[in-house]
Amino acid sequence: MTKNREGARRAPTAKNGLQKKRTAAKVGMVGSLGLLVYSGMRRAPGMRVLHIGAGVALLGLSYWHSRLYPTENQSAKARV
Repeated sequence: MTKNREGARRAPTAKNGLQKKRTAAKVGMVGSLGLLVYSGMRRAPGMRVLHIGAGVALLGLSYWHSRLYPTENQSAKARV
């Protein structure tokens, strides 16, 4: 629960939940991209597996992030 300007409590909305998912996807993408760059520059044993895993995670998080935004067809239907 959050408070508005008057101090009254208000219930979290569906839009607020969607915003949290979008933020989580972005944070995950930044983290996996950082790990991808780090593991790509390191020449240590085991980094190849970490590098591949970070790449797969980045692809998955990017797909999830793209699904959290409506397409043109969906947004046009919502306006009607």
